[in-house]
Amino acid sequence: MLISFDRIRKIYRLSEIEIKALDDASFQIEEGEFVAIMGPSGSGKTTILNILGCLARPSSGEYLLDNKNTEQMNDRELARLRNSKIGFVFQNFNLLPRFSALENVELPLVYANVGKKARESLSLKALGEVGLSDRTGHLPSQLSGGEQQRVAIARALVNNPPLILADEPTGNLDSNSGREIMKLLHNINYQGNTIIMITHDQGIADQARRLIALKDGKIVKRDG
Repeated sequence: MLISFDRIRKIYRLSEIEIKALDDASFQIEEGEFVAIMGPSGSGKTTILNILGCLARPSSGEYLLDNKNTEQMNDRELARLRNSKIGFVFQNFNLLPRFSALENVELPLVYANVGKKARESLSLKALGEVGLSDRTGHLPSQLSGGEQQRVAIARALVNNPPLILADEPTGNLDSNSGREIMKLLHNINYQGNTIIMITHDQGIADQARRLIALKDGKIVKRDG
């Protein structure tokens, strides 16, 4: 079991107002799955993503990632777990504009204290796997949206994490580029990486092998 999400609640307080972003959400995800988490704006998708990515802590409940209880970890331990176990792909790519494609892909390895030669070798390999061997020196501004997302996927893959979290990965792309990114994500999944994809698009969600649907912080549908 890669992920166990058990009775997770997340409550935000604004003055005297209590907002339940997540309300007793529970699910499990096995290694190698491709799961879409779908819901409208305000349904709790971003909150789930942040907790899954160890970027936020739940108000209550238990989140186990690779059999590790994240609630028992301090911030430094969570950062180490995040860097070794999770790759992130964002709707807005989140590439550093003054860094080349290669330098952007190297960033997780820098944080992991990997040596310069090894960083470059692993990053070139990752860029090759997403079809960008000829774009390594290009800045984000010199790349199309689809190419920028491929750089982001290479960055997510470079330290070989078991889990990829993709937040609206086709949201800023045209339909052709979106299809190519989905094809690439499927190929990554076939190679063994677990993918959890956040989306509001039914057509994109239908391409996953399993669906978890949210509404008002509650899970209203869970396939499998």
